[in-house]
Amino acid sequence: MLSGLRHDKVAIAIVKNDLNAIADTKFRSIVEWALSSNQPNHPLQLNPPFKNIEAPEIIGAALNFHYTNRLVNCTRDRKLDKITNKIRGKIMIQNYMLEIG
Repeated sequence: MLSGLRHDKVAIAIVKNDLNAIADTKFRSIVEWALSSNQPNHPLQLNPPFKNIEAPEIIGAALNFHYTNRLVNCTRDRKLDKITNKIRGKIMIQNYMLEIG
């Protein structure tokens, strides 16, 4: 999803667990908030890094992503996993090579 929105560097930072590589501090704090969503007492869950007026959009986007991801995982053809993993691996390697340039 992030790649489709032209946030490839953010996607790579998340995959590499290198959130400090996300230059936009607000974007980084929202990613940290999303990653802490399985910890109800986490400080970012108790005090989200966005305004109340922004909450519907940000929470809605997170829910949409999780819902879409769940549908894909439930309905995908397991036989295609080997093929898609090879393709995904090649794409990630290409993106990584472009990143380190």
